[in-house]
Amino acid sequence: AQAKAYMRFPPRLFACPMACAATSMLDVLPLWLVERFPARKTLEAWSSLKVCRLTVASGEAGLDLESSELGLLVEEVAASPGQDSALHRGVLIIGIDGAPLLGLPEAQVSGLFGSGFRDG
Repeated sequence: AQAKAYMRFPPRLFACPMACAATSMLDVLPLWLVERFPARKTLEAWSSLKVCRLTVASGEAGLDLESSELGLLVEEVAASPGQDSALHRGVLIIGIDGAPLLGLPEAQVSGLFGSGFRDG
C-alpha cells in the first residue's frame, strides 16, 4: 500500500486535490475530515488541502517535523532524498494513510508517522 499524507496548506498555494472530476467530497477527502469540519460543504472550501507521497531513501526522508495536537508541522525539508513539491516548510500534515493526526496527543502523532514511514 502506498502512504498518503493529507496536509493543509496556506490558501495562496491553491491546487485542487483531485486529478479527476470528482462528484462529491468523499471522492477526494477522508470521511473523518469531512465529519470533523461539517461547515465546509464544497470542494472549493477544501482547496488548500493537498495529498502527496513521502520519499524515503536509505531510511531517511530529510524532514524536520514538530509534533503537535494539530498534526505534524514541517519545519525543514532537506534537498536529499527530495520530497514532493507540495511537502515544504510550513505545511501541516493532518493525516497519514487515511488515519487522522488532527486532535491526537503528540506521542500518538509521532507513533502514527513512524508506522507509516516508508517510501511511496
